[in-house]
Amino acid sequence: MTVSKIKLATKEDLANSKTDIIKWMFIFWVGQIPASIAIFKLIH
Repeated sequence: MTVSKIKLATKEDLANSKTDIIKWMFIFWVGQIPASIAIFKLIH
């Protein structure tokens, strides 16, 4: 492999990692909203 191919593969891996992180952050926050509402209702 040439250096340019390695750099391209690394950039693609980083882009895919960022996409996965954003996806999981979104799923986490969507799950947190109902949990936070439930806890708030239990307290009040």
